[in-house]
Amino acid sequence: MSVRLLLVTDLGAADLAETERAARAVLEIVDPRVVALAVRDHDAPARVRAELARSLLSVARPRGARVIVHDRLDLARAVDADGVQLGERSVAVADARALLGAHAWIGRSCHDERGLREARAQAVDAVTLSPLFASPGKGPPLGAERFAALRATVPDLAVLALGGVAAENAVAATAAGATGLAMIRGWLRADRDALERIAACVRSTEALPEIPAD
Repeated sequence: MSVRLLLVTDLGAADLAETERAARAVLEIVDPRVVALAVRDHDAPARVRAELARSLLSVARPRGARVIVHDRLDLARAVDADGVQLGERSVAVADARALLGAHAWIGRSCHDERGLREARAQAVDAVTLSPLFASPGKGPPLGAERFAALRATVPDLAVLALGGVAAENAVAATAAGATGLAMIRGWLRADRDALERIAACVRSTEALPEIPAD
């Protein structure tokens, strides 16, 4: 099944134990098969990221959810992650697939039309398009209108909305054309009511057609 909810880690906002608890809470409410947990935390030592990835794998894999790693293909292989999220300056998708295998889930981070078209040409499984809403340190937000216009340039690509996305604006994200949601802080401290709203929004995207990578 397509990833409809990408949950990005932030050890500055939640430590390892808190992140694991948050992951368990989400997976109790949202269909795990459409969830991917993304180990980001670029500034953390590799051993810390590996520990976090293995912790999340112990929670996610038995339930059918994915765990991916940002950028670090070596780390993804070392912990037997399900794939990677590549930045616009990362290795080519083909190189990532050659290293991780044909069945690895590979996403790419995009911020403009050029990035989207490049990702489409490389046959990624999905992209994040950001920042949709205001997000600390991420520059001016795209806003719903610009996001929708960019999304329309790649109608056959799975596009996850990232940047300030949380329970209170999740519906606005999908209304702008997102096929799913990507969150950083929006899931780590979410209470049950917020998680229920996120789950409802994710379920609404599951009615959309599956968009396979070429």
